[in-house]
Amino acid sequence: MKDHLLAGFTAGLLVWAIVGFVNSSMSKAGEQKRIQIAIPAEFIESSSVAEIDVDEMHCLAKNIYFEARGESTRGKIAVANVTMNRVSSPHYPNTICGVVYQAKHSTWWQQHNGSLVPIRNQCQFSWYCDGKSDTLYLTNKKGDVIKANMQSWLDSLRIAEDSIRGKAPEVIPTDALWYHADFVEPYWSTSYTPVKKVGSHIFYTAS
Repeated sequence: MKDHLLAGFTAGLLVWAIVGFVNSSMSKAGEQKRIQIAIPAEFIESSSVAEIDVDEMHCLAKNIYFEARGESTRGKIAVANVTMNRVSSPHYPNTICGVVYQAKHSTWWQQHNGSLVPIRNQCQFSWYCDGKSDTLYLTNKKGDVIKANMQSWLDSLRIAEDSIRGKAPEVIPTDALWYHADFVEPYWSTSYTPVKKVGSHIFYTAS
């Protein structure tokens, strides 16, 4: 299946779609974020993706991809678990896109070219405002597929779909809402209880 999906993408079977607007914490400040969806046609044909909210799936897939691109399948699922745990928590937005693009405090937003954007390094998930490009980089400048990135993106899409359908395994506890890479020690880590390490990520619960 994976080789078939890669072959389909290499042949140019790519669906690019602008999917409305994604509601996030930006909406609290009267702003909305437009996203571009990159889903291989082969993926759509091989799944029942039409039956679920595609922009929610895309938000989750991007979070998995950028937070855990180099992790194992289990590591990617763990990141998906945290995202979905937050959606279920009363302390976070109740949509996937809202969770992924959340900046916790209104002071974490600033005006830039007429729009509100998160201040650098002040997002719940660091990839969203770390100052780096949020491009998936699935192909090189010649248009050739970068296989490692493409495979990770396809894995992220599949895990996102399974997570939304409730089919993804629970790699971490359902009350685990935080994690960080093992090479950093964020200030908040002493306030929570570490419960599991999956790949390079350490996961925490409130108690």
